[in-house]
Amino acid sequence: MKNQLVKLAITGGICILGVSTGVVFLAKIMDRDPDLAFAYSIQGIIRAELVDDRQGAIDSYSQAIQLQPDRAISYYFRAKTRYKSGNNLGAIDDLNKAIQLQPNYINAYISRGVVRANIGNTNDAIADYNRAIAFKPDYANSYYDRGIAKSDLGDRKNAIDDFNKAAELFKKEGKTKDYQEALDRANKLSK
Repeated sequence: MKNQLVKLAITGGICILGVSTGVVFLAKIMDRDPDLAFAYSIQGIIRAELVDDRQGAIDSYSQAIQLQPDRAISYYFRAKTRYKSGNNLGAIDDLNKAIQLQPNYINAYISRGVVRANIGNTNDAIADYNRAIAFKPDYANSYYDRGIAKSDLGDRKNAIDDFNKAAELFKKEGKTKDYQEALDRANKLSK
């Protein structure tokens, strides 16, 4: 049974990759650069998320960027894949470019904050979370991630406040698991 599931998963992955390659092929034969850039972005997402081909995904996003260098989302997705591949500086470069192209790109600020925190640049990470909160004050992830960063700096009181705010917002969104996780972090810091 296990071997059949593995074969099915591999076959499904090959089919998905084939579809993504077909999308790119169709855009190429239509000879339309914006559609081709979009097709490469979709191919990158499929490679990164469904097939776990990170280098292939990065290559696809790079193709999309080459064709349409003014699309922030392509830089954002390439940054996420670079981060997962351990290329923190490449991820920050891409997130900087995404933010330059789209200054109110909340997820780019949050992602850059996560990468910065990961490399020990916690104060700049907090600044990124603050920017995300300024653009969208009801986005729970910004408070949650800022709470982690503040906790790392030893700022327990403000970290607790952020985790409680994140919990409140997660609860409104119906995200029970995230709500409980934020509450648990706040409670742990309160002791």
